[in-house]
Amino acid sequence: MSLDPQGFILTLPFADVQPAFQAVIDDALAHLSADYRDSLHSVYLYGSVASGNAVEGESDLDLCLIFRHSPDRAQQNSMADLKKALAVKHPVVSKVDFDIGTLNEARAPENSLSWGFWLKHHCRCLYGQDLSVLFALYRPSRALAWAINRDVTEVLSEYATRLSRASQPWQQRPLQRAAARKLIRATNMLRKDSDTDWPRSLEEHVERFVARYPAREAAMAFFFAESQAPRATAEAFILQLNDFRRWLAQQLG
Repeated sequence: MSLDPQGFILTLPFADVQPAFQAVIDDALAHLSADYRDSLHSVYLYGSVASGNAVEGESDLDLCLIFRHSPDRAQQNSMADLKKALAVKHPVVSKVDFDIGTLNEARAPENSLSWGFWLKHHCRCLYGQDLSVLFALYRPSRALAWAINRDVTEVLSEYATRLSRASQPWQQRPLQRAAARKLIRATNMLRKDSDTDWPRSLEEHVERFVARYPAREAAMAFFFAESQAPRATAEAFILQLNDFRRWLAQQLG
């Protein structure tokens, strides 16, 4: 799964941006480079748009922003407004997400398995100095899976809270989709030290999980369906999410 002949995890394959998504990318870069010129170090594209398999009206625009210093409260608020404005102006994407970090965080040796791996294997630089060249290729490991998913318990709990406060389906569906995807990818933390494979797609994560935990197949089928086209009520989703979150925490110890 997702390894090259030398056993390294595959990097993001080169793919031209689908024409339908070029305008929203250009618009985002224009605003970001103008509004944060003095503090923005680099911008990276990741996710389905970067892979060239995004679906119009359904896929998110995912951008990783590296700043020279932590954005202050005013900058955080303006970026939140920018995300909303871009999604409204460009309905070709379901929403816009910014994954934000600082230059020191990205280059810190202790973050090599998190930021280093993410930039090297999942991102394509669109603006600024490309930090991915600072890192060597990575091989599969349990430590790597833990490093990139270490926030899963907190993140899933936050999704449950946000869902409980969302009153409209158009607010709930994106949260359910994102939470389901986060949960599915986090199951890679259950790998053994001796495992040498590395799932990349959601389908590969599901296949790998069900092979090892067949008793949880129904739960995984539910979350995979929600990761594609959410249809469950928020109440039903939260029940399933909290149940799986508790089970996962027990397995991880």
